[in-house]
Amino acid sequence: MMQRNIFPDVVTYTTLVDGYSLVGQIDKARKLLDSMPGKGLKPSIVSYSSLINGYCKNGKVEEAWGLFLEVPRQGLDYDVVTYNTMLQGLFCAGRCADGLKLFKDMHTHQLIPDVVTYNTLLNGLCMNKQIDEAFCFLQIMEEQGVNPDKTTYSILIHGLCKDGKVEIARDLFNSLPCK
Repeated sequence: MMQRNIFPDVVTYTTLVDGYSLVGQIDKARKLLDSMPGKGLKPSIVSYSSLINGYCKNGKVEEAWGLFLEVPRQGLDYDVVTYNTMLQGLFCAGRCADGLKLFKDMHTHQLIPDVVTYNTLLNGLCMNKQIDEAFCFLQIMEEQGVNPDKTTYSILIHGLCKDGKVEIARDLFNSLPCK
């Protein structure tokens, strides 16, 4: 790119951060993110979310959490995607209490959970055998005007089956409208 007088911008760097993260080269991804200010570029929330996702996918939830906490210190505002990514990481690491606390913290930052946020929350609870809690959040989701989708019900049915509640899963499946 530079030989052609095309200089990488924030999007280019973020794409590379994401790419390195997805192939497990987290150290290279972090160095790239850290090098951006020296190139006159300010990493975006997408840049941070990409690396947070990489840390989470590679089992480095503590590093992801540290980077998540760094976001406001960099003058950036969280977005729903960043929260969803961190929630997924916490629940995959079995840190349900931290995930629930982070979910509740979204309102502090004036972010409204979307269907992906709720699906992430429900999936995390089901993965960690907190089925009753998941159904409580399904009700909250509906009360907040967020419509469950096919993924929502698939998560709940799968969670019920894994928990040995096959009859309840079947009843839930049978209650769904056919489309």
